[in-house]
This record gives sequence, C-alpha cells and structure tokens, in this order.
Amino acid sequence: MDKAATRVISSVIGMYDLMEQRISLVEDLSKKRAPFRDKAVIYLLAPTKDSVEKMLADWTPSEDLKEPLYGNGAFIYFLGALPDPLLARIKSCKPLLKR
Repeated sequence: MDKAATRVISSVIGMYDLMEQRISLVEDLSKKRAPFRDKAVIYLLAPTKDSVEKMLADWTPSEDLKEPLYGNGAFIYFLGALPDPLLARIKSCKPLLKR
C-alpha cells in the first residue's frame, strides 16, 4: 500500500479484521519488502505515477530483483480513476500481466 491507501484502510478497518479475512501482512509500498513468492499480493494504490512505478518494481527484473517478489496472484485496486498512460505502463509489464 502507499501512504494514501494506508490512511484509507486505517480509517475503515482494523488489522484484526484484515487477519480475519486471511490477509496475513500489510506493508508500505515505499519501504523495502521481503519476498513472499508463495503468496498472492493485493495492491491498494493511489492512481499516481509514483505508486504504479513502485508496484512495477516488484515485478521487473533488476540488479536487486532477479524474480518477482510475489507468487502467481496479483490483485490491483486504485483509490481513484487511473490515467490511461499509467494503465498502458502496467500493461507493458509482462511478468505482472501473467498473474
């Protein structure tokens, strides 16, 4: 989650309620995160270039990341309308599209 999403979630639901829905971990997108390659991921993001780029970094091979951080399921939700150029950017990420 990005900071905007964290504020929205915190105002609506508590961690206990999330755990009851089998969500085992909530992390800030701006911080370094450990890989969970055996788990699906749910992203709740502000519809901004920064948020999209941080999410795509989880899926794009680099010097630091040889394979995606998460398993075969990826669910992406935005807090508002996503501009077409950002949607096109997401569609260009093949490792994410496979999921």
